[in-house]
This record gives sequence, C-alpha cells and structure tokens, in this order.
Amino acid sequence: MTAPLLTEADLTALGEGRPPEAVSLLRFLEVPSPGWSEFLRREYLADFIAQGGTKVKLLIGTTGTGKSHLLRLAAGLAREEGYLVAELDAFGTRLFPIDRLYGAVLRSVGLETLVDAYATLALKELGLEPDAVPGRGPYLDQALRAGLGQEMTLRRSFSERVDALLRDPELDATFAGALAQAVGHRLGVFHLSEQEQDALRRWFFAEKVKQSELKSLQIYERPDRYTARDYLRSLAVFGRLAGFRGLTVCIDNMETVAHRSPATGRQRYTRAQRDEAFEALRQLIDDVDHSAGTLYLLAGRRELLEDEKAGISSYEALRLRLLQEVRSDRFNPYADIVDLDFARQTGYLSAAALTEWLERVRELHPSAKGSEAAASAVRAGRLSLRDLVRSVAVAEPGS
Repeated sequence: MTAPLLTEADLTALGEGRPPEAVSLLRFLEVPSPGWSEFLRREYLADFIAQGGTKVKLLIGTTGTGKSHLLRLAAGLAREEGYLVAELDAFGTRLFPIDRLYGAVLRSVGLETLVDAYATLALKELGLEPDAVPGRGPYLDQALRAGLGQEMTLRRSFSERVDALLRDPELDATFAGALAQAVGHRLGVFHLSEQEQDALRRWFFAEKVKQSELKSLQIYERPDRYTARDYLRSLAVFGRLAGFRGLTVCIDNMETVAHRSPATGRQRYTRAQRDEAFEALRQLIDDVDHSAGTLYLLAGRRELLEDEKAGISSYEALRLRLLQEVRSDRFNPYADIVDLDFARQTGYLSAAALTEWLERVRELHPSAKGSEAAASAVRAGRLSLRDLVRSVAVAEPGS
C-alpha cells in the first residue's frame, strides 16, 4: 500500500493524538491491515445494515488503543458506502437523554442535505437533472423559470412526493408531517414564512419551540424522551427514501458519562444524568428489531464498562444486554463489545501487524526508527499507539 500524502492538518491531528480526517490515511495506519474496519464494511455496511438490519456496537479500550481512529475510519467507510453519517462527541456536548441524541444526530447529518436529497429524487423521477434547476430557491419556481415543464404537471408530481411521505407506514405520523412541510417548501408545492421555517428547524433539532409556533405547521407533538425513539427510527427510514443506504451514528468519548475528576474524584454526570444516558442506550438496543438500516458505533475507555458505581455495570438493564456471561479465549469481531485490549492480548492485533504498522508510519516519517523495540513497548503496554503516532508526527519528515 502506497503512503498517502500527509497534509498539514493531518500532521497537526496526529501530533495532538487525534485521528486525521483523510480516510486514505486512516486506512493506511490501521492495525491490522485489512483490520476490523474492513470486517465492518464487509459484514455490516455492505450486507447486514444495507439489507435493513440494525446494530449497536461498543468500542472499548485503554487510552491510545485506537478507538477514535477506528471510529473516524468507520464513519469514512460508511460515507463511501452511501450512508447518512452522524459523528458526535460525548465530551463536548451532552447527548442524553434520547431526545438530545436525536437532535444532535439530525444536526450532524444536516437537515438541508437530507431534504435536498429527497427533493432531488423527485426531479430525477421527472427525467430532470438537478443541475438543470439552478439556485437554492424552491424547485418548482426554478424549473418553471428554466422552462423545464408545465406548472400543472410539475406541481402534481411534486405534490405526490409530499403525499407519499404522509402515507408511508414506516414513518412516525408526526415526523412524516414535519418532513412533508420541509420537503413541500423545498419543492415549491407551498411556501413557508421565515418564522415557520425557523420553528420547523428548531423542532427537528429538538430545540425549544412553543406549541403556538407549530400550529400553522400542523405539528402537535415535540421531540421528547418518549417520541424521540420513533423519530430516530423514522430518520433512518427517510434517509433510505432519500437515496442513502442507511444511517450510521458514531459517538466518541462515551467514557465522559462515567468520568471522575482525577483531582477531586467528582463525576461530570449526576446519577440521574448517567441513568438517562444508559437508558437511552438500552432503548437503542431494544429497538434493533423495530429499526431499519441503522448502525450505532460508540467508543469509550474501559471505565465506561467497568466502573461499578458509574459505568454500564451500575445499570443492570443495560449490563444484561451488553456483557457476555461466557467469554471465549479468541477475539470475536461480531461481538457487541469490541474490546481492543482483548484483541491485542489474543493476537488479533499481532506483533507482525504492529511491526507492519510501524513501517507504514516510517514511510510517512522516515525519522521513525526502532520498529521492533517500539512494537515490543506497545505490546507490553508501555507505549500506546496514540503516543507512538504523536511522537512520530512531531518529527520533521525526512530528517
């Protein structure tokens, strides 16, 4: 595999111990090669999820085992496979209870991107190319100005696309009604005022919106911890209707939920807030048989799993759904919990793979020396992969 070009942004990210943006570089540095991400692409993204399945997976490991790297790579592969992708960070933003998660997912994937994708399919069904309809205005107005058809024909066709959302049995009725408003406005079937557009946007993002602001939009429910589960399921359904293969949600730094300050021992989340977070995860797992085409990948340090007072082990309903009572002495890539430390211990991340990885790093930075010694340090736990990349990245290439 040829080393990809290393940009200044990638170099900065590696030097700070963060995964780079470029999927080609993430794949180039993955351990092993092809690694767990290619397994994820083959078994889940290209097969199980694409066929309508839903899965929740947890990436667990100590600091520097490559959790964030794998998560970023999985997100990039999902985009390559045609998925709608949300990338979230539990450290910077409170993502729970589940209505907060729903709003964060929709903000990440982009409401306009999703609505435009569905509207574009309406144009293509009429034999029109999106490039033939210039501008950001309503498609109907733009198409008429460009002389691409008669108003009656275009309006009827666009109205049928809006009505199809309202009739779709897999969409929550309230969510479908909100989508019909957004799509109808984009297509030009009707026009929403700026105030109505703002209220609708805040409704989709689970932000504060008064019921009086929603009256003209004929929306009578708001996202909360009871309705958000249905809205998340419906979001995945709509993504597929808009031409995506499904929805992939990647959440990093999940250990924030159980984090204790090293100095004070105090936790960032109260017990009630932690329970809300774990209950949201429990709901996502229980919904796998009712959801379609959705993959949740959550990454966090070991305390998320093992802290008996603040981690998943403290919430029995979630612990019973995730933790296996019987463990194999071999790494299982299909497991709900992907334990990266166990993968290294059992040889899934082999010494040969680590040496190969270090040779790849040296291709990027010829100043990196001592592959065998560094591999031994990583295997023994004296040096993390993250710290190794950081130490190499700060060196001048070619020195």
